[in-house]
Amino acid sequence: MAIDTFVKEEDRDDENDGNDETFDIIQYMCSDVESLSTKKLLNQISKTIIMNNMYTGINRNTYNGSLIPTNSKLFSNGSNTNNIPEISLIRDYLEVKLKIDYLNEEEMENDDVEEEEGEEEEEDDEKLITGHFRFHLPPIIPPQIIILIKSPIPNKLLLFFQGNIKFLNIFTNHIQSKFQCAITDISLNNLFFEKCLNWCIINDKLNSIGTLELWFGKLETKGKLGSIIIKIEENDLLKLKSLVNDNERITSILYEYLKHETSILFENLPLVKIRCQLFTISIDGKIKFSPLMSHLGKTAKSLKNDERLSIWWIIRTLSNNI
Repeated sequence: MAIDTFVKEEDRDDENDGNDETFDIIQYMCSDVESLSTKKLLNQISKTIIMNNMYTGINRNTYNGSLIPTNSKLFSNGSNTNNIPEISLIRDYLEVKLKIDYLNEEEMENDDVEEEEGEEEEEDDEKLITGHFRFHLPPIIPPQIIILIKSPIPNKLLLFFQGNIKFLNIFTNHIQSKFQCAITDISLNNLFFEKCLNWCIINDKLNSIGTLELWFGKLETKGKLGSIIIKIEENDLLKLKSLVNDNERITSILYEYLKHETSILFENLPLVKIRCQLFTISIDGKIKFSPLMSHLGKTAKSLKNDERLSIWWIIRTLSNNI
């Protein structure tokens, strides 16, 4: 999702006056677990857990020795008591972790990526600022994670959420209760997908992509054909990679080959999803990274001899396209 903060009219011409509230949102959400704001948010989370009976359905014999006593209201569908759990009880059992990270531009593995014509060079000291809010209710509710990423584009944030969708509105409403902002779904285009494909195929030292699937959808045809899925096996990807010359894109070679085989101009069709062993990315901004990708920056990867592709180049590219 994308968060757009609103700039006051009197501040609109002042580019560096500190009125970009995106970092304020990250601090507000991810800096202090003891703050009044966080406590209010945890109360809302606890209410949602109670209202949706998310504390129920646990077999008491399964979790002997856990932090929650077996006679707690959180076990056996609440049958140990006639009352539902209090908000304070749920809140006390929630385990919460907040943090803010700063990743330098040079850590994002963009050395091998050519800038598009007309794009400006990124500043060397630019940092990708990320805020993390993580909570879970052991052993009942698994980790629920929200990540906020400050975009290089002024007044814009990326919001990633992994967990039960019932919690998502709690976070978005909490942000909008404090800040003037619009929160919308992300819509990706072919250029973003093609950048990701070219980058990961060229830089994949471990041949970890596997079979690549390109999903073309939203097709305007007279028949029932609504989508086309192209599957490219790993051996064919390696052949494509060997054909690439300097300043040439793998997708250009691929589209030319597909045109020759099918007479279809795939470069003119909208990509709606790409999927491989490393990740799945959809046109609506949904992203799923696999453990075959690294969560480390370039320096940490070097120290640990981690040759996996990093998620941070994709996230940085996404943050430039919202």
